[in-house]
Amino acid sequence: MACCFPEFTLPKEGFLQRNMRPVTEPEALRYYSNYFSVPLLAACALIEFGVLISLVLFEATFGRFLVGGLILFFWTLVYCVRVVVDLDRVCLSYGIGLFQRCLNLSSIESVQIVPNRFVSSWIYTPMTSHVVLVYLRGGGRRIIPADNPRELVRVMNVRA
Repeated sequence: MACCFPEFTLPKEGFLQRNMRPVTEPEALRYYSNYFSVPLLAACALIEFGVLISLVLFEATFGRFLVGGLILFFWTLVYCVRVVVDLDRVCLSYGIGLFQRCLNLSSIESVQIVPNRFVSSWIYTPMTSHVVLVYLRGGGRRIIPADNPRELVRVMNVRA
């Protein structure tokens, strides 16, 4: 379920990336997607509703306010995932961008499209049947959610 930027275009000359280095090639951004987590929103909203009800029915204490604030803070950290592929790397950024994983395309050994049976990808793309599984040269692996896994694999294999 991609959202928020359905008609995203490639950047123009002089576009600045996250690490503030200028990009002069118009094809620098090869893939971009943004997935909003509906299951996380539903879970956090349900818990937050319970906290608010307890504030109304029972004595409003600092602990209850703290729990409500921590739930909102947690949700802002992980409410969506952004997948960006540029000339030399793949980046996954969660929520407001505090947590981010970047992989150099040169460190990718192989890429596969596999069934979406991983909790970490299902949270963001529950309606898709497949995700991209990336095997790294050092022996690790990463799961990347994608609504169009064939396009993501095509873009990553260009440079891998």
